[in-house]
Amino acid sequence: MANLSQDPAGQALDLSTLAVPDNARMPPFSLTMAWWAVCSAVFYIVVGAALALQYGARNALIGMALSVISYGLVNSIISRYAIRTGLSVALFSRVLFGGAGAALATLIFFATAIYYAVFEAP
Repeated sequence: MANLSQDPAGQALDLSTLAVPDNARMPPFSLTMAWWAVCSAVFYIVVGAALALQYGARNALIGMALSVISYGLVNSIISRYAIRTGLSVALFSRVLFGGAGAALATLIFFATAIYYAVFEAP
């Protein structure tokens, strides 16, 4: 069998571990649309209503405010890192969790898409 590897040292170059170049990154408008898609999910309203019924409106609002603050802090750190390095979600997952990290990000997106397709489809 022919050895088609172009790496003379015998190690294959894994392009999925390299930062995404500036010309291949997602434009700001697309990122904004992705952000609005998350904000418009009806699921958050359903969770808030269920929490308000179970624990009271005041406690539900406090919990949602704390959730927004904590997610905002974590996402601001991750966003700054992604902007600085140019890593996509799959690449960032690979950095955090190793080789199985890219599969983990894909599985989370898959599960979320299935959830919305089943419970929020018309």
